[in-house]
Amino acid sequence: MALKRDTKLQLAPDVQLSLVGGDLLVYAGHAELRYERDKLPLVAAFVVPRTMEEALGELGAGIRTRHEWAELAAFVIELVEAGVLVAEGLPALGYRARGFAAASVHIAMLDDAARTQAFVEAIRREVRQGDVVVDIGAGTGVLALAAAQAGAARVYAIEESTIGDTAEAVFRRAGVADRVTLVRGRSTLVELPERANVLVSEIVGHEPLAEHLLETTADALTRHLVPDARLIPLRLRVLAYAVTIDDVTLQRQLFDPKHVHDWCERYGVDLSGLLEDKSDTMSHFLVEPTVAVAWAPLSPTVVLVEVDLRGPPRELDASVEVTVVQDGRLDGVVVFFELDVDRDHALTNRTTRADCHWKCPVWLLPERTSARAGDVLTLRYRRVLGRTKLAVVRRATA
Repeated sequence: MALKRDTKLQLAPDVQLSLVGGDLLVYAGHAELRYERDKLPLVAAFVVPRTMEEALGELGAGIRTRHEWAELAAFVIELVEAGVLVAEGLPALGYRARGFAAASVHIAMLDDAARTQAFVEAIRREVRQGDVVVDIGAGTGVLALAAAQAGAARVYAIEESTIGDTAEAVFRRAGVADRVTLVRGRSTLVELPERANVLVSEIVGHEPLAEHLLETTADALTRHLVPDARLIPLRLRVLAYAVTIDDVTLQRQLFDPKHVHDWCERYGVDLSGLLEDKSDTMSHFLVEPTVAVAWAPLSPTVVLVEVDLRGPPRELDASVEVTVVQDGRLDGVVVFFELDVDRDHALTNRTTRADCHWKCPVWLLPERTSARAGDVLTLRYRRVLGRTKLAVVRRATA
């Protein structure tokens, strides 16, 4: 979204801010958005109308690099697109109109046969006659419908985006509208009339914790479920390995000297400064699993964290060492997950299946470096303030 320099922005009338633990919670309508606590001064700056430049200018001394300035500007645009900020002359978009409401998102998930079938079969194994089921992030309603067909007496299908309208039509046409109730809103904000025996929550992102799986499940255990409720899924493992990335993909993610030179020649402007704007933090991007599995691994796969979804929510901070087993250029780290849908069945996004809708996060080292067999890498995986971060330290062979 392009904003003019003189466009005034202000918090939408129904927005509320709250600090909970280490998170800044922004309530906009039925949506609950989570951000890092340190974003509060920037969000609060828009209590009165301000341009983006004015708001960022107030933070002045706290912005150390051009990279930080660009990140904060992108965050402001994200708030506009989420309906948190209202721009003069532009309509408020509203959170419910974005993201998971798009048909294309749900087409990709329904086309992922391994994913959808694994959840449907787990529901058929776990749901008993007369159960009450909660389905968080119901989407098109396919899993809520499976729960009703498995014998559930009542199903509460919680969905915050407008795809819920489609789910209601699915329930009506399937003849289960008397047993399946669409609950509009975010599960952490809604109230249910009773507690459930079974929780179904396919809210696993490409970065598996990005959709707040841990926090949402913990809230459901506290407020929506009976003490001995059955969970689908049960456990999650986050794994990683070091790689050499193919040059074509790498050049799409980094400012390459040849490309910069070509742009300078083509457009008649000096863009050489792009090669000097270095960051000391790891950035990341997403790739199709079929691309990632083709890259040369430099290390074995290690488990970064394993989470029992019945456990209490916690800030994850794990450091794992892994030894490089092959000489090569160390470009980054591929992260993927294994999800225990039930006691005997698991899903993963490390796969050669072309229909897998999940992508793999790839974390780039700030600078490419050569690695030798025997080098030790320390991978630090953290989930802090609702965001995931990865850091890599290499200890070279003596």
